[in-house]
Amino acid sequence: MTGVDLDRRLIKVAKSRTYQCKKNYFYKLNITNYLSGKNLLKNKNFFDVVILSGVLAFFIKRYKILNNINKILKKGGRIYCFDRCIEKNIDFQYKVKLSDKKKWNTPSYIPSLKIHKNTVSRFFSNIIIKRFRI
Repeated sequence: MTGVDLDRRLIKVAKSRTYQCKKNYFYKLNITNYLSGKNLLKNKNFFDVVILSGVLAFFIKRYKILNNINKILKKGGRIYCFDRCIEKNIDFQYKVKLSDKKKWNTPSYIPSLKIHKNTVSRFFSNIIIKRFRI
């Protein structure tokens, strides 16, 4: 199993748990750079499963990201995506700036469920979308 996260604390939590895999690797990694194409070539057709949890909101160009995920999945691999969507037919984009900072953060994006499904279906078949509330 390979796990990546930007937060060292979450990597530490993952390493402290017991998994039923022979080899477990956890890396602090900027997933934005990775999924944007940097260092991707060495992992083509490498993963059986890719799980994205709350990641897609940070990408305006989701097509590029999903295309790259498709490249790193083995044939017949699966992707599980847990992300926010808006049920109504609107898309929402926003920026955040801390009050003591001068620079705005990179925009975040919440698509409508329809747009999300259409985008994902360009790269993957057998899509099942389930609604859940936290």
